[in-house]
Amino acid sequence: MKKYGKIMLLVALIMTLCKSQFVALARTLEESRAAVIEVLTQGLFEEFTYEEAEEYLAAEEANVLVTGYFDDFRSYGIEGSLSTAYSMIVADYLKAYFEANTTEDDLAAIYPYAVNFKKLPERLLFYHADNTAGDYADFDVTNENGRLTMYYVYWGPNQSRLNALPLEGVAVVNQTKELQAAASNHQIERTVTSNTYVDAQGPAYSDTTYKVYFFYNEEDKLSVLLWDSTNHQQTLKEYTTLETRQELEGIVEGASIDVVSNSDWKLPEDWRLLSPRRGNIPPVTWSMTSTGDGETFAIEPVNQKEGVVSGFVNPTYSIQVTTVNQMTNEVISTMNATPNAEGYFSIDAGASVSIQPTIRLYDASSNLVYETDLDVYQYQPTALANDSGFLTLERYFIGQTYMEGYTYPNAQVMIMPLNGYGTASLPPIKADEKGYFYAATPAHTTNLTTNVVTVIHPETGELLTVAPYPWTQSELETAQW
Repeated sequence: MKKYGKIMLLVALIMTLCKSQFVALARTLEESRAAVIEVLTQGLFEEFTYEEAEEYLAAEEANVLVTGYFDDFRSYGIEGSLSTAYSMIVADYLKAYFEANTTEDDLAAIYPYAVNFKKLPERLLFYHADNTAGDYADFDVTNENGRLTMYYVYWGPNQSRLNALPLEGVAVVNQTKELQAAASNHQIERTVTSNTYVDAQGPAYSDTTYKVYFFYNEEDKLSVLLWDSTNHQQTLKEYTTLETRQELEGIVEGASIDVVSNSDWKLPEDWRLLSPRRGNIPPVTWSMTSTGDGETFAIEPVNQKEGVVSGFVNPTYSIQVTTVNQMTNEVISTMNATPNAEGYFSIDAGASVSIQPTIRLYDASSNLVYETDLDVYQYQPTALANDSGFLTLERYFIGQTYMEGYTYPNAQVMIMPLNGYGTASLPPIKADEKGYFYAATPAHTTNLTTNVVTVIHPETGELLTVAPYPWTQSELETAQW
C-alpha cells in the first residue's frame, strides 16, 4: 500500500504539472527541480536514489547550457528508464531551466547559425541554382508565428505543369548540425552548418517523414535543405533566396531594397472590357462572376473548360495558385506568377470542379494580402441572345424550373443541364410556328451551373448555343450595367 500510495501521489503531481504546462505554474524553478528529481527516481523497472536522480539532472542541466541541445522528450531518464509522461516533465523543466539561465549573447554563442523568423517576411521564396529561368520558386515558405507552411515544388513527369509536396511544422532551434549540401547538380558538395530545422508533417496519405533545415550561406542568403526518410539522402540539394539577410530583414522593417512602390495603383474602371478572356460575355455578367473588391484587384471567373486563373492586381504583387484534389484533399500543384505592367496575370492551373484552385496575393514585402478558394464554373456564361439572332432567351433566375425564348419557327431546341457531376440532355423541345418555346428544366441553386440551350442554324447547320447566367433578384437590383 505504501508504494501504491507513493505512485498515486506522483501521478497526481504529474497531472497537476502537465495540466498547466508544468513549469509555467511552478512558483520557482527550484521547486520545479525538486519535483523533477522525485520523478526521476521512478524508473520503469527499478527505483533510483535521490542522489542518483540529482546527479543525472545536474549533468543534463550542464549539458544543455553548453550545447543548447534538447533530446527527444521520450529519451530522458536514468539509463533511458522513464515513462513517456515522466520524460515529458523532465524535457519541459530543462527548457525552462535553459531559458532562465541564458541571455541573448549566450544564445548567439550557443546557436551561431540560428535563423530568427521573427525578423523575416511572412513569405520566403527559395530557388535552386539550376533553376536559371527563375519563373517559379522551388521552395515556397509561409511563416505564421513560427509555424511554417511549405511547398516543395517539382516538375511532374510530363513536364507540363508543377507538382507540389505540402509540408508543415514548427521551426525549432537546437544543437549545431553539420550537413552535406550541393547548390547545383554540377557543383561539388560542401559541408554547411545549421541550428534551425523543422520536423515537417507531409501529406496524410504518406508515411514518409521530413526534416527541413535553414541556414545562411556564404553569400549571406537564406538557404533551405530537405531530407526525407524514404531516400535518406547523404547530400541534400540547396535552395536559396534571391535576397540577402540584410534585404530580407529590411523588408520587415519597411525599408526593402529595390522594391518599386505602387501603393496608389487602382483597378482600371474598364477592367471588364480590357480582359483578353472575356470574349462575348457581357461586362455586367463578367463582373458578377469575378472575385474582388472592385478597387484594388479582380480575379476573373474560372471556367472548367479553360482551367485558367487570371485577373488584375497591383503590379508589385506576386500571385500563388494552389490546386487541390477535392476527393483526396491532396495538393496537386503550386504555381507562381507576377502581373505585367498593367497588373494583368494569367496562370494555366488546370482547374476544374474536382481540382479546386486557391489563390494567394502577396504584396511587395511578401506579406499575404488576400487568400480565397475560387469557384469553378461549369460553363462560360453568354448573353441571353446568340450573335446570329436566331436564338434568344428570357431572363433566367436561380431556382427557376423552366426556360423560355425564341428561335426560328418549328426549330428543335436542345437543353442540357450542367450539374457538376455529368451532363444529360433533356428531351428536345419543338418551337411553335412563331419560334416561341417553353421547357421544364432542373432548377439551379447557384450560379456555378446552368442549363445550356442549343439549336441548329437553318442554313449553315451551325450549332447556336446560349449558356445563360442564373441571376438572383438582388444581383439584378445592384448590377452596374
